[in-house]
Amino acid sequence: MNVMITFPESLLRSTLERDCVRNEINDFLLQFQQYKITFTACDFFEMNNSLLTRFVSVITTYLIILVQFYKPGNEKH
Repeated sequence: MNVMITFPESLLRSTLERDCVRNEINDFLLQFQQYKITFTACDFFEMNNSLLTRFVSVITTYLIILVQFYKPGNEKH
């Protein structure tokens, strides 16, 4: 994560002429480095990679169950 932040930080610091803009960007980068950014669904649960993995697992389980109950001889046209 530090590599991703270091490049924009050095680029912005070298290209900005005005001190007030540079200070605002430095403050933003410090906050971004210190605080964990999370996405929540109305503060009920956190949406992250673990949630995505569980969601795919549940969908796969239901599909396997549906395939097991499928009987090809019961089709009506």
